[in-house]
Amino acid sequence: KYSVNGRNSSLKNLLLKNDDLRLKIAKKIYYKSAWYDLPQAPRLLFSVRFFVALMAFFGYAIQYMNKINLGIAIICMVNYTALNKKPILNESIDYYNESSSYTLLNLTLDLTKNISVQNNQCLIQKSHQTNIEGSFIWSKSIQGFTLASYFWGYIITQIPSGYLSSKYGARNVLGYTNLIAGILTVVSPFCANAGYIALSICRFLIGLAHGALWPAMSSLYVHWTPRNERTKIIGAAGAGAWVGNIIALPVGGVLCLYGFGGGWPSIFYIFGKVF
Repeated sequence: KYSVNGRNSSLKNLLLKNDDLRLKIAKKIYYKSAWYDLPQAPRLLFSVRFFVALMAFFGYAIQYMNKINLGIAIICMVNYTALNKKPILNESIDYYNESSSYTLLNLTLDLTKNISVQNNQCLIQKSHQTNIEGSFIWSKSIQGFTLASYFWGYIITQIPSGYLSSKYGARNVLGYTNLIAGILTVVSPFCANAGYIALSICRFLIGLAHGALWPAMSSLYVHWTPRNERTKIIGAAGAGAWVGNIIALPVGGVLCLYGFGGGWPSIFYIFGKVF
């Protein structure tokens, strides 16, 4: 028979003995003693883990805003009128900037000809249509290549970033990768003016940086969320990704039309500086 007459100090001495059976009995007495109160976690509201979840919420939101910003801006970047006037008879078309014409099989199509399909549109669609013509004549394959380059980088850093977070700390990984992604987002308009290859490389590097967010945050949850609150905190923080989409779509559309710097560059400037 074992009894605990003292408080924590005498019980800890009892637990230090090397008999497994006596250790189990001591633990049972320890947790069922009337004088012992189980340690209670602080309230979630305004606690440290609450602010960790809040920062993770905004981190997810900002990441998704920068994830889809090119998908919004590319609508204002491409000159679809010039692209639609391009003949679709053969992909081997020579483009001449001097005469603004395309040559195909010794046939020249002048871009000044007005080839319009507006007659096939209803009157309501015509009255609410806003024409936005960009300066880039990028085919659909080029647009797809540029948009996909982000996800090529995004998938590469999923596993390495988890390892780096466990070794160097999630705070360091998140801080450096978000800083790199923010800087590259701001310089994206300059890369676009240099060509779609430069923009694709820039988006690839942004994807590499953004790929570290989710694994690093998972490493952070392990240390800052109790087990009984983990699903609640992770679910609330992860909702920031969808909030970022909801914010980016209308705001990006407005910036396309009325933003500074030519419209679409302001999307990258504003979303990048938020980081």
